[in-house]
Amino acid sequence: TIIDSGYTERPIDILSVEGGYVLLYDQSISFGPGPLNTVLRKVDFEGNSIWNQTLESGSFLEQDNGFSFFVSGTKLTKYDSLGNELWFQPNIVGKMTTLSDGSFLFTGQESLTKTDSLGNINWSQSYALGDNRFLSETLELEDGSFISVGQILDGDDGNPETGGDSEPFGWLIKTDTSGQLSWERRYTDTKKLNHISCSYDGGFLLSGQSKFSGLGMGNAWLLYVDSLGYNPNHMVNIEALSYPAIAKLWPNPATETINLDLSEFEKSVSISVVNNLGQVIYSNQASPQNQFTLPIWNWSDGIYSVTVRDEKKVATQRLVKQ
Repeated sequence: TIIDSGYTERPIDILSVEGGYVLLYDQSISFGPGPLNTVLRKVDFEGNSIWNQTLESGSFLEQDNGFSFFVSGTKLTKYDSLGNELWFQPNIVGKMTTLSDGSFLFTGQESLTKTDSLGNINWSQSYALGDNRFLSETLELEDGSFISVGQILDGDDGNPETGGDSEPFGWLIKTDTSGQLSWERRYTDTKKLNHISCSYDGGFLLSGQSKFSGLGMGNAWLLYVDSLGYNPNHMVNIEALSYPAIAKLWPNPATETINLDLSEFEKSVSISVVNNLGQVIYSNQASPQNQFTLPIWNWSDGIYSVTVRDEKKVATQRLVKQ
């Protein structure tokens, strides 16, 4: 925290750029109430101010392939290299990631939103299913799909009769190129997942906070998982997320066909299957029924993840094809 001329300045984000740094920070009266302004400022390498702009708000700072800057949070605004506003798009919420094709992805509390390079929305997907969910970070994978980490507060229903208690878990979701959910995992030994990176072998490294510590606060936590979100050494408790009245799958292992019991779903459901490389090999819609049969005879032998989802429920189960 820097106190200067009666103001307290709280850094939010920083970029290293040609000729110095661009800073995004909140500014408030020293020892006073909350933030008064959000400021975008460029300084040289000695910290001398070159220019600054006062903004309505901002939470994240990103640079494009040239010399322009983007500020995101509750809207997306583009500035030139001198801090002049070029354009803005309202109602775009979340942490911004520049994708390989120059478009943008925004990681919101429980949603992903993709826009073109001008901030026009291509699609937006929400992953809320009745519990509180908080996404922290998203990666774009080589095939254009996405994987995100965060936290679930399970059981926080706000009902005084049940106590409204919640229990935090680490959360991992995999989506296709249009944000449709492929699978999701809950890590019951963790409170939260903050960061994710790709491993050389197609898996992922997850970092966050564990639940167990002698001080009661949880320790730093690092885990390797495969392309389907499982730890091959079974070192931690991992759950494929499920809810009451989920679908059943049989036989498993299977050779020719599998059957899904969809009778407990109230509306049309989406069925998707992901292979061990994280690729969606099957996607279809189905109506509620006692037995939905899916031919698998031409699939390669291996492990698959089968997901059934409607507006209120989701079920994911590992399938062994042999």
